[in-house]
Amino acid sequence: MHLGLSGPNARVRATPPTCQAPLQGRLTRPPQAPGVIVPANRKWYRDLAIADALVSTLRSHRRTWRARLEELNEQRLKELADLRARDVASGVAGRR
Repeated sequence: MHLGLSGPNARVRATPPTCQAPLQGRLTRPPQAPGVIVPANRKWYRDLAIADALVSTLRSHRRTWRARLEELNEQRLKELADLRARDVASGVAGRR
């Protein structure tokens, strides 16, 4: 069986192609994105591990989201109050 590793061909294959050069650093460094390894041998434990990872990740955003929701709530309440005042002024409120 001929593997094509003789002579000049072996020298070419000894050096990695230029397209692999950018990948070499990524293969040795840890990934930048967070990841969680979840065991899948028991469904209940897999579900528990995923839920725990989600809660831990999302908990850090809680204050930001809560502040934004309160801001939106204030805007919507003001809009409703303006609509009610407009309906009362035009006499539409009593006809509903």
